Amino acid sequence: MSSTAKATPADIYRQLKDLILSFVFYPGARVTENELADRFHVSRTPVREALQRLAAEGCVTILPKQGMLRTRYRHR
Repeated sequence: MSSTAKATPADIYRQLKDLILSFVFYPGARVTENELADRFHVSRTPVREALQRLAAEGCVTILPKQGMLRTRYRHR
């Protein structure tokens, strides 16, 4: 992806899932949307959409009103 291209929620989803499955984010790790947005150089919106998709798959747990997520590994 070029430096001028904007990452889509699907791009963020794939990258986050790779990070989770490769244990860059260990089970129980907490990361804020802001930290992820900074990491991927995007706003929080595509991060939030990617996290919602990962939560629906059971890869992460979104902690309400804390703006954080807790990753957990579930072998499928």
